[in-house]
Amino acid sequence: MDEWTTRARRHGVASHATAAWLHRKTGGTVTVVRPRSDGSLGCSVPCVRCREVIVRYRLRVRCITEDGALFEGYLDDIDAPESKLTTGQKRTMKQHRTA
Repeated sequence: MDEWTTRARRHGVASHATAAWLHRKTGGTVTVVRPRSDGSLGCSVPCVRCREVIVRYRLRVRCITEDGALFEGYLDDIDAPESKLTTGQKRTMKQHRTA
């Protein structure tokens, strides 16, 4: 998502118009795919930070859940899959706790 917001800034889109620009460019839906080395699709639920950005811009998501089911919808819905921290995010949180 940072790449898309950076593109918006490069195209001269004002910060208050970024959401509308993203909806126009993405069609309002973001597809998250995580292919495994054997060619199958792995769990592709967005991480915690990506989820915050996706919810902020009110984009729909299409991803594979941990049990292999396809989820299509908004991440702030009740039945949305739970996001997890990435290893880097866990490491950052651990550093902040010790500091």
